[in-house]
Parts: sequence; structure tokens; C-alpha cells
Amino acid sequence: MAQCPRCHQPAAPNQRFCGHCGQTLPPSPPPTTASSAAPTTPASACRVCGVALPQGYNLCRNCAARTQAPAAPPAAQSQASVCRVCGVALPQGYNLCRNCAARTQA
Repeated sequence: MAQCPRCHQPAAPNQRFCGHCGQTLPPSPPPTTASSAAPTTPASACRVCGVALPQGYNLCRNCAARTQAPAAPPAAQSQASVCRVCGVALPQGYNLCRNCAARTQA
């Protein structure tokens, strides 16, 4: 685990700034592989900073860049409820209106 050069607090790998004092942290060296096998490719990588992202992520946790356009909701998705405040149809399982932020269930 890396640490801040100013305050010596621990820092996660690929962390760009110290969470304690705000100091810019040096980039971590790329991991070395001991085997000669072909490296596995991550599910996706950030197009801005190159950090590997878990499968299904579309927002980089390192630099907050969007890696792809948001997925369109499935056409066959059933609408489970309607917002009681603004009337917008809500996808199944939602309990917070994405239009007006009203709670739909207690």
C-alpha cells in the first residue's frame, strides 16, 4: 500500500490525492506479472486515465469519466408504479422518483 509523501497516511493504489492532506500522490508503478502467459484484459478500462474497471461499471472511480453512454432501459420493462407527486412512470423496484425525488413508498 502506498503512502502520502507529506503526511505519511496510507493511500490506496491509483489514488491521485491524499485523503488526509490533499497532497498530489505519485502514480503507482504498474503491477509486474511473474508468468509469461498473456495478460488478461479487464472487462473495461477508463478511456481517460486507463484504470481497469469492474464489469458493468461505466463511471471511472479514479477520474469520474464516463466510459460509455448510459444504457437505454429495456423496452419490455414493466412499469411497477407511478410517482404520486409528478405522475412519471417508475421502473419496477424504484422507490424514489428520478424526476422530482419524491419517495413512492414508505
